[in-house]
Amino acid sequence: MKVSFQTARFVVGDMARSLAFYEGALGMTVVGRSHYSDPDIVEVTLADGDGRPSLILLAGEEAPVHSGMSTHGPVVFFVDDANAANDELKAGGYELAFDPPVGIGPAVAAMAVDPDGYQIELVSISSDIDLIAAQAEAHPDAEVHMPHPVPWIHQAVLR
Repeated sequence: MKVSFQTARFVVGDMARSLAFYEGALGMTVVGRSHYSDPDIVEVTLADGDGRPSLILLAGEEAPVHSGMSTHGPVVFFVDDANAANDELKAGGYELAFDPPVGIGPAVAAMAVDPDGYQIELVSISSDIDLIAAQAEAHPDAEVHMPHPVPWIHQAVLR
């Protein structure tokens, strides 16, 4: 079985506010909009930077927002440079879950919080083969145990 990720679906409290975040902070674009009746729900599909539909936002009186972190961890998007993405988010006045971004081996992760509390993790992977080789040499085991760089981020999920 081959599995590929298609979309995440978030219930949001204010569609305009959420679209301002996803379009403004992350550069996503609206590629579809549906309005359903009975119950009254608006569904907006957003595409990532490659034009792939990757996020669906739902809003309506029959779709209450409870909390972005109540049942799952962050949604992850890959970016070219997580440090630059973090700087852009901060300059735009968007909420960050932590600052500065954290490095884990060849990966760097920044994390924003959308208007409904969903955590959006922005990850870049170094293409520096020397860095990747040094990490592999430093940790030759198949399973590496290390402290989590931001352990408190999971407390809301695990409660």
